[in-house]
Amino acid sequence: MSLEIDFMYQPEVSFDKIYSIDLGLNGFKFDSRKGFDLISTGIAVDEIYDESRLIFQLERELKLKLTIINAWESKMYNDFIPITELLQSLELFKSSILKNPTFYKNIDYIWIEYPDYLKIQLLKDLEYLIRLHKYLLSIQIKEVKLEVN
Repeated sequence: MSLEIDFMYQPEVSFDKIYSIDLGLNGFKFDSRKGFDLISTGIAVDEIYDESRLIFQLERELKLKLTIINAWESKMYNDFIPITELLQSLELFKSSILKNPTFYKNIDYIWIEYPDYLKIQLLKDLEYLIRLHKYLLSIQIKEVKLEVN
């Protein structure tokens, strides 16, 4: 299994508050351990620059750069960035999937523990993250960074 990522915010906001927010997703609960962590961190340190790493396959297949959510290359890994930068990237990621809904058929990554993650769950995770970060922006949370555990 991959390392786990957490989003940290500036000004600080408690995880209890984040998990209690109703984002209108019919009870959907985001769990990054079901696949999003794997996209962000990969499975092992020796995979960081491996071209077969899941994030790189997604970039090639969807024809976009996902550097902002790549835990090892993102400036979010060391520093807070404006939430708007993350939002733009997440929205572009979602839009690319909607334009190419069968993208997952060309992804070959043996470490995905949940086989339907790319086909079904990834889009839901992106929608959750987009709604969450729009909400946080609306309550004056301005910056975000990744923490890898």
